[in-house]
Amino acid sequence: MQRRMRAAMTLALIGLPAALGTAPAHAAARTPGVADFDGDGHGDLVIGAPAASGGGRVTVVYGSRDGVDLGHHQVLAPLRSGGAFGTAVATADFDGDGRTDLAVGAPGRGTIEVFTGSRSGLSRRAVLTPGDGAGRALAVGDVDHDGRPELLAAGNSTLLVIGFAAGTPKVVASVRGRTARKVAIAAGDLNGDGYADAAWNADGILRLLHGSKTGLRAVSGTASVGSTGGLAIADVNGDRRGDVVAGDPAGAHGGVVKIYPGGDLRHPRAYGQDTKGVPGKGERGDEFGAAVVARDRDGDGRAEVVVGTPGEDIGKHRDAGAVTVLHGDAHWNLAAGSTSFSQDTEGVPGVAETGDRYGAALSLADLDGDTKLDLAVGAPGENGGDGGVSIYPGQGIAGMTVFGGRSAGLSAAKAAFGAALSG
Repeated sequence: MQRRMRAAMTLALIGLPAALGTAPAHAAARTPGVADFDGDGHGDLVIGAPAASGGGRVTVVYGSRDGVDLGHHQVLAPLRSGGAFGTAVATADFDGDGRTDLAVGAPGRGTIEVFTGSRSGLSRRAVLTPGDGAGRALAVGDVDHDGRPELLAAGNSTLLVIGFAAGTPKVVASVRGRTARKVAIAAGDLNGDGYADAAWNADGILRLLHGSKTGLRAVSGTASVGSTGGLAIADVNGDRRGDVVAGDPAGAHGGVVKIYPGGDLRHPRAYGQDTKGVPGKGERGDEFGAAVVARDRDGDGRAEVVVGTPGEDIGKHRDAGAVTVLHGDAHWNLAAGSTSFSQDTEGVPGVAETGDRYGAALSLADLDGDTKLDLAVGAPGENGGDGGVSIYPGQGIAGMTVFGGRSAGLSAAKAAFGAALSG
């Protein structure tokens, strides 16, 4: 949809932080599930630039009590050139040393590279080359409930489960699926049994796998999402079970997000720009749902769903991009109070330009250690394809940061910096 957002919509009104909420005073002193590679207590942000010359790059911007510190960054290169290194990134403490580690996909070579965290930063630990486009999508979950996370890696037709016995990565299981041009993978507990389950979208066909003592086991049946976009598992309605959040960016009316409560593939709930209460109007090519991230930002037990719409036209600027925030609700009224913003919104740094593709990647992570989740938005088409990232702090509008690859140590042009994010 073509729109301008400067009118009466200010940053405070769209809810940064109001749209994401404010964590309650009794929140824990350390936000769980946040990447901290150097163990300093502050979350770090991983940014993929898969189009960078030499086969792609990944930039890590380290966090501080004031948020991301652009002066403290690290640029990772693939062991071998080529392969679109940085297409997918995932983080977890794979080796159990208390510091977060990083996995990076380079699907052009069917390679997954693992970097281990330390006080001085990341260093390469291992390289796996299973082939078949492995590393097109990555997720992390403890599928066998042994206290150690597994890495899930989706390729052209196979889902790999990678374990880390003694800290060394090894493919421990594989699941064959349909050959697909686009894939997405997510992990989370769908049925409340303590085991991480997996959702796998291959060219719009969604299938589930449940975790167990022996690893992932297939669940009968599939669902037709329509196309493949962002994918997440989070408790959206507060019933203590994970819900599958699947983007259908090529769907009717500019795309939709479908939510499968508790993994019920038969009864999805759909939300798009034509849903009553959701800002905007859906139009072909908007790509609503191309990226999604879902986490409980305000501490009410229900996850907010942040949706990227990188094909959104802003005024005369085609594919400038926008972001929409849907609020978790016990009765699935996610549209109530939903908000949308772009780089053309008053108070948001940057300028909406043709081809920015703002919202193509999203991350919610605590980057300053204040227990509030900060939103990172990737715009890989910024400045003619160089790419950029915007960060909106969870504590308020002060301290918003917008930067390109050059500010974070990446000199490569046309790198698609911001095509993948993890924190």
